[in-house]
Amino acid sequence: MKACLGRSFSFSMFCAAQVATDLEPGYFLWRHRYPVHRWAHTYVGAVGVGILTALVATPLLRAIGRRWRASADLPFRRWLVADTLSWRTAILSALIGTLSHVWLDSIMHGDARPLRPFTDANVMLGLVSVPTLHVLCVGAGIVSLLYLRFTRPRGPAPGEVKE
Repeated sequence: MKACLGRSFSFSMFCAAQVATDLEPGYFLWRHRYPVHRWAHTYVGAVGVGILTALVATPLLRAIGRRWRASADLPFRRWLVADTLSWRTAILSALIGTLSHVWLDSIMHGDARPLRPFTDANVMLGLVSVPTLHVLCVGAGIVSLLYLRFTRPRGPAPGEVKE
């Protein structure tokens, strides 16, 4: 998504939303309670988790970005610095993170019920095998990195002085 949407997408917010979504199964795994994929792994729940994540994480990512901006030697600095993260970008990135998370988990986890409260059916379960899903995800990542490598201008970020 970062390769396609550029500055309209925050990879940091996307990652924060992924972690927030998996707090639920983490808790239920820790408590040895089944099913582990409950309300946060529904599309309705994912919207709530995404918006909540954006509200909580945006000020934190902006503050971290301001501190990191001062570190000129930080690897991947242009990707990680988020002190100018807009609310629109934050919410979009968080929603893409949570909704895609539910979609992928509904393909691979038998206890996921992504369409609740409307139905308990999981029509996505087993759409492809888990190994195939992993290969497709890695492949998408490789294609995205190649796209970024060969389509983005090289050199310092805007306002950055190259030494």
